[in-house]
Amino acid sequence: IQDTISSRTQKMTRQLIEVFIIQLNGAMLFMIIPLCGLFTDLSFDLHDSLPDEALQTLRMTMTILLMLDPLQFPLIYIVETGGH
Repeated sequence: IQDTISSRTQKMTRQLIEVFIIQLNGAMLFMIIPLCGLFTDLSFDLHDSLPDEALQTLRMTMTILLMLDPLQFPLIYIVETGGH
């Protein structure tokens, strides 16, 4: 079946797969890790083990990453595909 697919189609398919993998990594960084951090903070009382400043910084960082999640998916696609 590879012989019947044009080289341009193969190139575009590879490019879209690369974009998808980058977006998966972005989802891990901007959604999965922040949610795990916030849920861990909500599930366990970390006030005894961490100072208040560290907890505040952790919550703020995780919230900022979650807010950036919707931005990174289209941005990665536009940058990687050249806007086509």
